[in-house]
Amino acid sequence: MVRVYFKNFVLEDDIIFTKGKNEIEIKVEGHTGLGFKGADVVCSAISALVQTSILAINRVAKINQKVKQRDGYLKSSIPIVYINVDEEKSLKIILNTMIVGLNEIDNNYPGTLEISYI
Repeated sequence: MVRVYFKNFVLEDDIIFTKGKNEIEIKVEGHTGLGFKGADVVCSAISALVQTSILAINRVAKINQKVKQRDGYLKSSIPIVYINVDEEKSLKIILNTMIVGLNEIDNNYPGTLEISYI
């Protein structure tokens, strides 16, 4: 199972950042186990969606982040304390889009993905 953790924000009608926190975090770990490495389309879809979103945070929203990545693991720490209104709007659009995609994968392939807000 792939586990996705969103730290210091929640999704209600929109994304709400936790007050008093300087950064948010996205952490993805695990494998779906539906196929062998390189042939698991669900795991590949999750990876492509999350990695594209992480790239967009840098390249579209122009927000720097700390990224750690290895096989079956990706973590992004995104500072939110100094972002301006336009950067925050872009960041929320990117995160909302990623969450919509992850929820669709979860709906279509139950038991392969767990999403948590911590």
